[in-house]
Amino acid sequence: EKDLEKAAKLYKMAAQKGNIHAHNNLGYVQMVQENHVEAAKSFRAAAEQSSEDGMYNLAGLYENGLGVEKDLHMAMHYHEQAGLRGHTKAALAAQRLARLLENEGAGSSNAPRPTDNG
Repeated sequence: EKDLEKAAKLYKMAAQKGNIHAHNNLGYVQMVQENHVEAAKSFRAAAEQSSEDGMYNLAGLYENGLGVEKDLHMAMHYHEQAGLRGHTKAALAAQRLARLLENEGAGSSNAPRPTDNG
């Protein structure tokens, strides 16, 4: 536990200096510490800096309602964005969520679909 606290402190310092990977790594540490709200903030910070790993991890939190309100559309959005940047697992997750939403009826004709360009 002491090592996790030290890691979190070091990642926070690196993140404050603009290290994209530090935001994502800090999120991992916060997940291990079961601090999901802070993990979501860290993953979001990484995602906002175009980190595909940050996007993928934030999508997972949205998909499971950890640290953020469960929102499958947001999860799909972040998976899609990460997938567009080459994150294979994220692209596959976006496809899986699109099918799930369609099967649940949440993918009505008015809802945005992963293949829509806006």
